[in-house]
Amino acid sequence: MPYGAQIRPESLEHLVQQIGEQLRHIAPPDLLNAGPIELRESFEVWALGLDALGHGVHSKRQIRQLARPVDRWHHQLAFGGQAAAFARSSSSPLTGEHQLEELFLSPLAQETDKAIGWLDEKAGAEEHVRLLIVPACHLHVFWLEDDELKSRLMVIDTTGSAPEERSVTVLGLPRFQMQGESEFLQDLSLAVAPAGVLLAGNRVLTRA
Repeated sequence: MPYGAQIRPESLEHLVQQIGEQLRHIAPPDLLNAGPIELRESFEVWALGLDALGHGVHSKRQIRQLARPVDRWHHQLAFGGQAAAFARSSSSPLTGEHQLEELFLSPLAQETDKAIGWLDEKAGAEEHVRLLIVPACHLHVFWLEDDELKSRLMVIDTTGSAPEERSVTVLGLPRFQMQGESEFLQDLSLAVAPAGVLLAGNRVLTRA
């Protein structure tokens, strides 16, 4: 599998303790008793805003020039071998220690686990993996970058989507399929484009 976030073992141990303390407040007993609770894969989280997306499509910029790190790390959590939750942490710039910031029981954890399984089989071990989020549409995407800074992207899911709403596409984008960055940015820009555009002098106003 490609490699994700590199976090010191002692920092992970501290994070595991924090997660364990909070899980008992939000997880139902049947989940807590399902089997061993594991902290699995970790990924650095980056965000892509709509302004940057629109600028990037027109200027042909690389996604690494458009997305920004948000000082968050995503951590997959499994219960008895089944991914059912995820945590988000921040890192101290002084000590490197990770502090738990968010903890969710969410279907997104299972969908992310499916995407990880796909990467295990088909992606190169030399590629670096980040979790890219498009906050405006709650889209979660795996962003792979090789040593030559060439990027590929794979759509995972959107937060809040019910199982019956999931299909082979999200916002018209193919799920669990690798796309080149130009194709991904173009398709995403079309998927989130406003419904109407008004011209006012030299300004362009958008209307949803």
